[in-house]
Formats: sequence, C-alpha cells, structure tokens
Amino acid sequence: MEKILCYGLIDSEYKKVITLGNQTRTAVYRIPEGNGDKTVEELSRNARRLKDVKTGKIGGSVLIFCDISSKKLDTVLEKVKELKIAVSYKAVMTDTNREWTLNKLLLRLQSEEAGLR
Repeated sequence: MEKILCYGLIDSEYKKVITLGNQTRTAVYRIPEGNGDKTVEELSRNARRLKDVKTGKIGGSVLIFCDISSKKLDTVLEKVKELKIAVSYKAVMTDTNREWTLNKLLLRLQSEEAGLR
C-alpha cells in the first residue's frame, strides 16, 4: 500500500501532510517518538500499531515515502512544495534502506546534508 510515514513533524505540518494524503489518495501515518530502533520496513508494515514509547526524540523530521510509484512520487513531491510542508528530510524506502533503523536513516540524511555544505 502507498503510504507516507511522518516523523518529528509539529502538528500544523502534520495536518498539511494529511491534506497531501487526501489530495493524492495516499495513506499517511505518524511515527511516534521512541521508534528509532525499528527498521523502515517495520515502520511501514506496522504503522497503524506503533506506540509512543517516550525514549527521546531523534533530531530532525522526515517524510518517508513507501511503495509509491515514480510517477506518483513526482506529484506527491510537487504537493509537498505547494503546501509548503516544513520538514528536515524526505526519503524514499528502497531495497537498501528498508532494513535500516529510523535512527540510521536520519543519521545518514544528516551526514549527507552536512557533506553538501
């Protein structure tokens, strides 16, 4: 199922992602804090059942696009710009990163961003 996983967004930005999901017919799930040790695939598969375990927040916010076709992803990303969704990072679940934990994904995104400066 096509879905967008949201982590670390403030409520107003999360509401924009809900609007995005409605406009693009894509499921949207909020990943609660304390799930940094779960893999991207686990988060995608179990998005409805995740609990907030309050073990501390990982730095940054991220939208993770799961099982979305390339053509639709273009539309979704245009809507992210159009709705002015403030998010630190955007990522697509791939064969490589699906086994990474959320912590590892965020660290990779942060290091890639630092390398571009």
